[in-house]
Amino acid sequence: MRWLALLLLTACHAPAASLRAVGALGNSGGAGPGLVRVGDAKCETGAVVDRDGCVWVSGGDRINRLGLSGALVESFGLEPAGARASCRKLALLGDALYFIGQSGGRNWLYRLERRSGAVARPFGPPLPRQPDDWWPPCLGAEPCDGRLLLAWETAPGQMGVYAADAASGALTALFSLPGRLPSGLVFDAARRLVYLGAQFPDAWAVDCRRLDGTRAAGDWPVPTTKTPAQPTAFEGRLSLAGGALWDAGHYGFLARCDLAAQVDPGRVVEWHHELTFPTQVGMVGGGPTQGLVIGTNMADAVYYAWWDTAERSLRLVRRLGALPHIASLNLSADGWVAVGTFRSTLWWRWDDDCDVPPRKAELHIATTGGYFAGEQMLACGAVYRLDDGQNKAPYPITFSRRPGDRNEARRGEPLALSRSITGFAVSASAGQPTGTAWAVDGPGRRLLRAKVSLANLAIDAATWQPAALDGVTLTTPTDLAALPDGKLLLADGGRVLCLAPQGDGLTLAWTLADGFGAAVRLASDGATLLVADTERHRVLAYDAETRAPLGQLGEPDKPGDDGGHLDRPMQVAVAGGRAVVADTGNQRVIRIRIDQ
Repeated sequence: MRWLALLLLTACHAPAASLRAVGALGNSGGAGPGLVRVGDAKCETGAVVDRDGCVWVSGGDRINRLGLSGALVESFGLEPAGARASCRKLALLGDALYFIGQSGGRNWLYRLERRSGAVARPFGPPLPRQPDDWWPPCLGAEPCDGRLLLAWETAPGQMGVYAADAASGALTALFSLPGRLPSGLVFDAARRLVYLGAQFPDAWAVDCRRLDGTRAAGDWPVPTTKTPAQPTAFEGRLSLAGGALWDAGHYGFLARCDLAAQVDPGRVVEWHHELTFPTQVGMVGGGPTQGLVIGTNMADAVYYAWWDTAERSLRLVRRLGALPHIASLNLSADGWVAVGTFRSTLWWRWDDDCDVPPRKAELHIATTGGYFAGEQMLACGAVYRLDDGQNKAPYPITFSRRPGDRNEARRGEPLALSRSITGFAVSASAGQPTGTAWAVDGPGRRLLRAKVSLANLAIDAATWQPAALDGVTLTTPTDLAALPDGKLLLADGGRVLCLAPQGDGLTLAWTLADGFGAAVRLASDGATLLVADTERHRVLAYDAETRAPLGQLGEPDKPGDDGGHLDRPMQVAVAGGRAVVADTGNQRVIRIRIDQ
């Protein structure tokens, strides 16, 4: 219902009502004040629920408080300037939130008062450096006698557990034990026991101690749950929720164990790349179906899930977060939306709501537009993650919306001709077994071509070569679309170029520069040309054949975050009467209906 008012705004700004925003994907706040924003997509975050049923998460350069609907309730800044909240666990104690933040190259314990307008600040001394300084100190989510528990490696092969005063940050040593890389710390207040996940000495396991350091009854330490693929492993990233211990591993693995650290039933989530690496599990409510919030190693995505005690199964219900890094955007003719992010490619249905979890997440990342053939999509992309947001070694990758055993796309040979591909398209003729793959080398200011098998979407890497262009010199090419008649549409600076086949090369057929800013992106399904005018905060639609204007979404030169405004729109995709645009300044994807 919140989009009803926004659609009325949209009608005021879309000429002839031919382009209509009908909702958002990937930002659980949808639009306006409820939008979620994240300052650093590569930050980890825990997730903790307060007494009002709101979820506290890191936003990189801020702390966000969200409703269970996913809408932003309030955002809190950090001090000093440049501080960063990359934290695997959050803790609530009294009227304050606690977490480990980074400032001046050191880890600090931060405190944020739970009141409007508060600012998170470090308190107490900086946390000691560890022998493995890349490994962060470990914070427990559960208070112990009005204090906070922390653990870190004090010397090579030796760990310490400490209590921090909630007011001053003063540290008191509780006990030490052999081991390294402490990864999870839990305090069971009912039984006065401390659980610690770490390497003991070289294998991941869980130990259990009393507050005086003596080992609890039982055969401790207990090896962590096994995974079906090595070197993937559960690392003892412990949380206590619903009377159970939860552990996490790479690639979205989540396990549930009893209080003796025995599997119960063990692995409950596998190869869920939308989670990538769960960090903290917290309970929202009890009963036969327990509500859980799950933090991850991405500050942009936290999940609300249901654990069914009778069925022993976990289901992701809602995604709470934003899309701070959109590497690519694609839309199939039958309504599947593929969004490349910093760590995975997420698949939604076009008519999904803003807080719906992705229908699937693939391990590899599409960084260009793609070509659809049935359930598969061929695009250029990155393997495993985007370092610093750059596609440094692009591969042709075949993605699929159908979940598989590992949800891992099929990659081809890397593109040796270029290290930076900014656009990709495939020209195909009906009934022909092969087509032409086109790639834009932005920094090289050239267009590349190769043969592609349409049966298995495999590119013949040996055939890549520059395409000869007649009548045009490229300046800053950024995007590409193939038309059914063999022509290509190319975004170059603030203009759209139409290139027609001529012999073995291409010649300029026409140029469109409708008052665009310095950078545009484009997409076309053969009938409609969609142009994202990034600097002028608008998306324009044209008849792909006549170039007659069809409409506009967004108010020129006026960024905004409601249903009728955009903020730095970039990637676009169109199929039939449906389209999507990456509204990058608002960290969301906008769904667009095109009426002709």
